[in-house]
Amino acid sequence: MNLKDAIAHFERDRKGHYSAEDVVSITAVANDLGLSDFDLKQSPSKKYPEFIYDSQDTIHIHRTMIVGRRDFVGTRTEPSKYKTYPYHRELENWVSATGKDGRPYCPGCGIELPVVLRCDYCDFDHNEESA
Repeated sequence: MNLKDAIAHFERDRKGHYSAEDVVSITAVANDLGLSDFDLKQSPSKKYPEFIYDSQDTIHIHRTMIVGRRDFVGTRTEPSKYKTYPYHRELENWVSATGKDGRPYCPGCGIELPVVLRCDYCDFDHNEESA
């Protein structure tokens, strides 16, 4: 599917939206790399899509970031934690290592943990880690 449709499906199934600036950034990265065919990676629970990826598996567009196999417009100077996808660009909902407002975050995925303190992506349990 094209990028616009992939974003629409991702937002509908995740029940959230990218900001207008994020859509501009995502589109710029796809254009920079010459990518046009996209799909959604479903989470293991099949409740919602985990990320958008291109048919060549060059980039993954998550809710909070874009990671890629190749350098693209707007990448950070330090590499991402993903060895296969070292190029990284933050999106508006990016959560730093300290989390938003000091809330706990998943060290594996880098996303803020829900109130139940269990990561929906990889099942990391903050309660077990701190015990």
